[in-house]
Amino acid sequence: MLRWLPSRIAFAAPTRSLVGFVQADRGAAFDLLASRDVLLAGFHGEVPPTHLAAARLARVHLVRRQVGLAHVGPALATVRDLARRRLATRAATAGVRAHFDRALAAAGVTLGSLRATATVVDSHRDAVCAVLRGEADAALTTSAWAARVGLRFLPIAEEPYDLVLYAEHLGAREAVAVCEVAQSAAFREALASLAGYDPAGAGSIRYDFEDAPV
Repeated sequence: MLRWLPSRIAFAAPTRSLVGFVQADRGAAFDLLASRDVLLAGFHGEVPPTHLAAARLARVHLVRRQVGLAHVGPALATVRDLARRRLATRAATAGVRAHFDRALAAAGVTLGSLRATATVVDSHRDAVCAVLRGEADAALTTSAWAARVGLRFLPIAEEPYDLVLYAEHLGAREAVAVCEVAQSAAFREALASLAGYDPAGAGSIRYDFEDAPV
């Protein structure tokens, strides 16, 4: 998404003074959405909720992408191969972390049992840069970032990346503009040029019908 839409973003709400993009992981972005300080919040890694504080949510789909481990040294075939290696990982509130934790659980291992060391970083860029600087052997990131910096990549999951907003704001001019950009041929071509990114359905509105939580 790069110059079109940053890969982990929350869009400023039209009624607030904050304008532009807010760098945030999934958890922090949702907190901003809950306080109505942003109009849209990036969401991935889990099944998105249908409501927030009893208010109906909707989603604007952007892309499906691969997430996994960018690395140097001997090739990784499974997460078990992280044994005794250094990992640049993400906070527990980051969407990509949910995939990694599930992959570890499915393999029946933990970083502790593998005797791997982990350093938490703030972004995909920081994760791959830690590998490039020799501070880590592997980075939890996307296939696009691995390809961008020339690292090997072990896919562990494929995920949809959506922008979540209150359904009542679907008609806001800012939300409409985001949908129009995401539906454009230029945006989809830009996404398709990124390794492991599938732009099919970009800009479509997804609205799940479930009862509101009690």
